[in-house]
Amino acid sequence: MMKSWKRNAPSLKMKSFEIENYVIDFLRDKYDESLSDSELSKLFFEYISNKVIWDNKTYVETAISRSKKAMTFESKGKYYKSSEQWRKIFGDKFPKWKKSVRVKSIDEDYSRSEEYIEDLFTQDLNSRFKLKIGCNVTQSGFQQKTPLIELLKRFILKPQKKLEFYIQNNTVPKPYSVYWKVRNFGIEAKDDLRGEITIDKGFNNKTENTRYRGEHYVECYIIKDNKCVARERIDIPVKEDE
Repeated sequence: MMKSWKRNAPSLKMKSFEIENYVIDFLRDKYDESLSDSELSKLFFEYISNKVIWDNKTYVETAISRSKKAMTFESKGKYYKSSEQWRKIFGDKFPKWKKSVRVKSIDEDYSRSEEYIEDLFTQDLNSRFKLKIGCNVTQSGFQQKTPLIELLKRFILKPQKKLEFYIQNNTVPKPYSVYWKVRNFGIEAKDDLRGEITIDKGFNNKTENTRYRGEHYVECYIIKDNKCVARERIDIPVKEDE
């Protein structure tokens, strides 16, 4: 969960192993099973506020402030506003509140094989480098490849369809390497959540299939001089007919 916070704040200068160490220390020093998840989250950010480097303090203080707002809304029964504050901290994968929401296990979408580009390469994202990836869909009812963005404007993306991801625009000068990441979510994908980061085979594209319903994504990274200098993501919502 705390790694979701880091991924939602890409400029945060903190490695995944540092977060893991903070969590281990926190659980050893401060964990109280009588506290709610909301209270534990706020307490964790307060715990690390004086431990992080100066460049990260603003991110931690912002997380503390939003945690307090979320808990205040929660205490007043304003659960939708509370969930919106948590989503500002942990990103869009944190569930929106619904009256009939089924509580999900925190570990339901945990993938043992998931890798993070921040742990593999130094991040040096530069606004002068542009990266844009596209995706074509081969789906029943279409005689030719359809750009994903155009398909989703008019139709839904169903399971068992072929997806071809490709680099549309890349302004990073050669030489460089291209890496891809595919991440699945949801009950249907529980045995195939993936998340590994793999090097491109030299064709600047990646072919996948929509095997499972759920909110998935694909990311592309450009590595130059052992640094990640550009990255791009496409969300892949796979549904059945409604």
